[in-house]
Amino acid sequence: ILTNNNLIIGKEAWQIVTNDRVAKKLLRTNAFKFVEKDQLTKVDFDNKPSSNTKSLSGWNKTWHIDRINAPAAWTITEGSEDVIVAVCDSGVNKYHPELRGKVLRGWNFLNNNYDTSPNTNHGTAVSGFIAASNRDNYGTSGVAPRVKILPGKIVTTSGGVPTSAMLNCIRWAANKGAKVINVSMTGVNSSSSASAARYANKKGAVVVWAAGNQNWYTRWLDKPEIIAVAGTDIYNRRYYSATKNRAWGSNTGLFVDVAVPGEDLYFLTRYGGYYRGNGTSYSAPIVSGVAALIYSVNPNLTPKQVVSILKQSATYIGSRRSFGAGLVDAYKAVQLARETI
Repeated sequence: ILTNNNLIIGKEAWQIVTNDRVAKKLLRTNAFKFVEKDQLTKVDFDNKPSSNTKSLSGWNKTWHIDRINAPAAWTITEGSEDVIVAVCDSGVNKYHPELRGKVLRGWNFLNNNYDTSPNTNHGTAVSGFIAASNRDNYGTSGVAPRVKILPGKIVTTSGGVPTSAMLNCIRWAANKGAKVINVSMTGVNSSSSASAARYANKKGAVVVWAAGNQNWYTRWLDKPEIIAVAGTDIYNRRYYSATKNRAWGSNTGLFVDVAVPGEDLYFLTRYGGYYRGNGTSYSAPIVSGVAALIYSVNPNLTPKQVVSILKQSATYIGSRRSFGAGLVDAYKAVQLARETI
């Protein structure tokens, strides 16, 4: 990874200061599996409710929870306070009524301090899909409402995401004991992302990554270190939403592992309120929540076993390229996890 820091990471990845010319020479030596730039990407999500579902009588604030069979899973577990889910994102509002008491002290990878207060809605929204408590039945429910959130702040005030900050967050979270690491960012197809995820796997953590909303039909290959999550609509079709200036949609390809709702979802905002929007950024934490439920039943499972459980328990809903193994079923996943004890 080429960055502004002379920081050696692990035994298989390095960060060095150099230029494009030297980087190309390094790659030609055949001493490196990959050489990638540390670049600034943008948080990519569709923050407007979709006309496809907002007028449907079947829509409700927690339709995604019902769709993945989470209420049935809660008869077995609502998550364990011992299970930590890291959120590498834009910071989290720890005072949001739905998250109060659930957010651990994290780290700001931009300013190198403990300030993980949010600068966009994104990180708080993602955290809510994992652990919101639906207090007084007013707000919305997370998939695993009893787990803890570990925030890593990697998004600038303008919405930029340095690649190095994102990858450092994954490694840091694994070292801090997170069992699940959620990354609702671009970069799911990157070799450096796979390297960071591989490090986390070795530490006992699964890495859940958003498939992306560029509406691309990709040739990206599967990366076994990463659980790539696609988004669906209320009809169990691939999530797609068009505006005047752009078409949004869940990316497809052989890299996709599983699918969950990603359209017209009710989420937490950084100011303590709620809003509705779309995106695989919100699909990924739904799967992170299910992974947290699996670990809550059996914390001794390996990342490979957790991935296997998620896929085995999924329901086929169509093309492998669009939906991977299928629609995640939290209840069936937790049942399988219980059988491993």
